[in-house]
Amino acid sequence: MGKDDLKAWNTALKEAYHAYYQSLFKTGKLPLRSTQVGFWGPAVHDEIWDLFIGYLNLYQTKSFLDLGSGDGKVVLLASLFTKAHGIEYDEQLHHVAQHMANHFKLPATFIQGDYMHHNLSTYDLIFLHPDKHDLALEKKFLKELNGKLVVYGYEFHPQSLKKIRSFRIGGTPVAIYTRP
Repeated sequence: MGKDDLKAWNTALKEAYHAYYQSLFKTGKLPLRSTQVGFWGPAVHDEIWDLFIGYLNLYQTKSFLDLGSGDGKVVLLASLFTKAHGIEYDEQLHHVAQHMANHFKLPATFIQGDYMHHNLSTYDLIFLHPDKHDLALEKKFLKELNGKLVVYGYEFHPQSLKKIRSFRIGGTPVAIYTRP
């Protein structure tokens, strides 16, 4: 995909998600909420785009996984570069992600379920925008992480994994980890 095509896709996705968030506002809802297993809040579109364009080489990544993929924005952006997957527990958010993927006809795969029951070992790059520290997930990474873990946000940074890089995009901290 050429640079102009990427920019056009990025713009189209940004506008579609903006329209979705505006539709929530019009019904008195915010684009964030509690789910059955945690809290969902969308990643900042421009920060994710900058992360994918400037910091991660997704073209060389064979498989990308977003844990707790929410409304699917991160996975759809990743699908412009590589084979991208998302796992989301919440049925409503999963439905939004599926709708966006179908609308744009992008090659993204969304799974509704609990990522704690999914084998993580086959993914080169795992993305996480956590809502809390999760010791069970950290133990899962120690067993199954074979590629890199990208943690976007403040809430959870694994202590038992090896941090290979950290930086800020916009105001958000990002760190990249591997197994020790």
